[in-house]
Amino acid sequence: MNIQSLTQIKVAEKDGNIHQDLFNYLGQNMQQLQNTFSNEGYELPVLTNTQIASLNPAKSKNRIFINGDTNQLIVNLGGVFKVVQVV
Repeated sequence: MNIQSLTQIKVAEKDGNIHQDLFNYLGQNMQQLQNTFSNEGYELPVLTNTQIASLNPAKSKNRIFINGDTNQLIVNLGGVFKVVQVV
């Protein structure tokens, strides 16, 4: 899931209504959250081998994702990436 950074934008118009830029930002992020955490289940992120190689295992502890190049489920346990065997 990719949450966009909040840049310096106006929060409200002079009349007190929400500024359109903030409205759009919140709407896009809410849509992303709804897609990722839907009633259909949690959507795991899909990473390529290149993206996985650039991860810092110590900073990505207890994360789970799909390797899109190999279609494998990967979990990071204790700073070590492991392939989950599905039987």
